[in-house]
Parts: sequence; C-alpha cells; structure tokens
Amino acid sequence: MLNDIRTSNGRTAIQRLLQLCTRPLPEQNGVKPTQLFSRNADVDTVNAAELSALEGEEVCIIAEAFFIRPRRSSGVPRVFLIDGCMEACEFVCCKV
Repeated sequence: MLNDIRTSNGRTAIQRLLQLCTRPLPEQNGVKPTQLFSRNADVDTVNAAELSALEGEEVCIIAEAFFIRPRRSSGVPRVFLIDGCMEACEFVCCKV
C-alpha cells in the first residue's frame, strides 16, 4: 500500500481506505501515537522537531557496524568493522 501511495497507483481505493482509518489518536501517558511516513525526509523533519522540543543537553553517538568471529586456530575473538553497510544512520542523537 505504501508503494501505491508513493507511485499514485490505485489512488481512489487508497484514499477511501485511508479515510476509513483516519481518526485522531490521543496521547497516552506522555506517549504520542506512532506516525507512518512514506519518505525518510519526512521522518527526519518530525524527529528533529520533536528532539528540539525536549529539554536537556543534546548528545550524539557515532554508530559503527561490526561483527565478532573467533579465530579458527585459537578461538580468540576477532572484531571486524563493516564498511559501507550503514544504510540507516551513522549517528544517533538524544537528550540527557
């Protein structure tokens, strides 16, 4: 369905389905309802706005992808960094 929305295929049927599902959802215990987006840019915009609305110092953590494999001869673990596999984000920011 998200692919149909991106490409505008089946527009009328999708619009009817979305209208049936559209209703405001309340925030419960300080937790906002999950929002679905078809584009990463939209998610990034909302996440940045929500993060800036929080109090506290912003801290960013660099993400590294790696795997551990034991050496065959000794069994001692070796760590291998995986270059170019970070398709999502290379760092994560939060407030403390």
